[in-house]
Amino acid sequence: MSLDIDEIFKFLPHRYPFLLVDRVDEIDGECIVGRKNVSANEPYLQGHFPGNPIMPGVLVVEALAQLCCILAFQSRGRSPSEGYLHYLAGIDKARFKRPVRPGDVLELRGSIVSERRALMKFDCEARVDGELACSVTLMCVERKAVRLVDERAMVDPGAKLGENVSIGPWSIIGPDVVVGDDCEIGAHVVLRGPTVLGRGNKIFQYSTVGEGSPAFAYKGEPTTLTIGDNNVIREGVTIHRGLATDRSRTVVGNNNLFMAYVHIGHDCVVGDRIVMANNASVAGHVTVGDEAVLSGYVGVPQFRSIGPYSFVSAMSLVTKDVPAYVAADGNPAGAVGLNGERLRRLGLDENVKKALQDAYNTVYRRGLTLREALDELQAPAEVYSEVRCFVDSIEKSEHGIIRERRRL
Repeated sequence: MSLDIDEIFKFLPHRYPFLLVDRVDEIDGECIVGRKNVSANEPYLQGHFPGNPIMPGVLVVEALAQLCCILAFQSRGRSPSEGYLHYLAGIDKARFKRPVRPGDVLELRGSIVSERRALMKFDCEARVDGELACSVTLMCVERKAVRLVDERAMVDPGAKLGENVSIGPWSIIGPDVVVGDDCEIGAHVVLRGPTVLGRGNKIFQYSTVGEGSPAFAYKGEPTTLTIGDNNVIREGVTIHRGLATDRSRTVVGNNNLFMAYVHIGHDCVVGDRIVMANNASVAGHVTVGDEAVLSGYVGVPQFRSIGPYSFVSAMSLVTKDVPAYVAADGNPAGAVGLNGERLRRLGLDENVKKALQDAYNTVYRRGLTLREALDELQAPAEVYSEVRCFVDSIEKSEHGIIRERRRL
């Protein structure tokens, strides 16, 4: 049985420029014969050695190891698509008898010497025109891969994937994309760059992450998106990179949950442990503080700020900034008190809760001007960091804060 390059792809996870087997001429029981056509265009020949190009001996050994991996898969009736990989575990008795140069056809041969559980040993030879170039004994170990890149995914050679990354079928990973360890990319996902994903992120089907902004001001500049660790990005989420006319960078933190069809616009800064429910959308230049919750169908226009530990109820339109710890509701959204559920989950001391309630009342219910209220809150803000967070979120507001919305 022989294998052409398309069939070799099914057995080896390697791709250009590191696939070093061009054809398998014969597989017969415990033996395999193949070839590597050594071209003058091989990337390693530019520096090994200039003026006297020679295929490095370690790559001759690598070509033999790849050939033996095909034999191991074939003999065990397995393939990488089933979650198995073979790793080089040992090299013995390597001998190099002649150089391998551009234009040579490297004739590769391997045979199984022994097999014990996951470990296989092979005797290998590489020849050129029948003359021995290399002989070596190799050991390979079979391991079940934790995750795999589906062969139907399109991964640009310029993308960098970490360890244990899975990519589903028909997903597209563009150049200048860095995917951290242990990330899971579902089917039909589009990742554009420059984008950097941390580790442990999970992106579900039909999401588009790192695309350029649809704003008229965007002219194709290589602006960036940075996403931290352990985020869950559900179906159909869109996250855009920055604009060159602003900070040129969109930033998403760690441990966030973005439910189906959430949108995060260009140049946003999104903190940690945030929940954005289905169809919640933040336009460009929005800041969302740590542990904020945006319920379903919430809309936030450009340049607004959602404070840490705040809550915005479903269907609300946020036209002003939401201070930290405040709950907002309505269209336009107004303050309806503190985010009591978040205070409960944080396990705050009763004195802290009372200080926050007093701070809220000072701003919203005592009839003071905002400047007067903030002046009064400077003293408790020195005592309670939570009050300081509340005060800072108001003082940093550039578009004014939401007013209180009285409930009937």
